[in-house]
Order: sequence, then C-alpha cells, then structure tokens
Amino acid sequence: MENKPFYASKTIWGLAVMIAALVLPKMFAGEDKTALASQLADWALVIGEIIGGILVVVGRLKANTKLTPK
Repeated sequence: MENKPFYASKTIWGLAVMIAALVLPKMFAGEDKTALASQLADWALVIGEIIGGILVVVGRLKANTKLTPK
C-alpha cells in the first residue's frame, strides 16, 4: 500500500469542512444580524455539514493509500 501526505486525503478535508461549518457560525454569533443573514448562516452550516460528510464517506470508501504525517 502506498503512502500519501495527510493533506491529500478527502477524508481529512471532509472533516475540516464539517468542523469549519460548526465553528465559523459560532464565531460571529454575537454580532447583530438580520433575519435573512441568520437564515443564510443556518443554511451555510447545514450545507457545510452535508458536503463535509459526503467527502468523509467518499474519501474513506475510495482510500487505498496510508496517510503519512508530513
């Protein structure tokens, strides 16, 4: 089995997208937002989690190399 750097992994990128989707809205939670901005932030969270989850599953299913810490 071949090795590849961790940053070339779809699974790692999917996890990073999911974490960003969870953390970024909380960073701006204290700011005054309109109702539309609040709804857009909620949708961005949902979409980020879905895309990240899909990347994690696809990356794991297609994985055929080991990750190396580079």
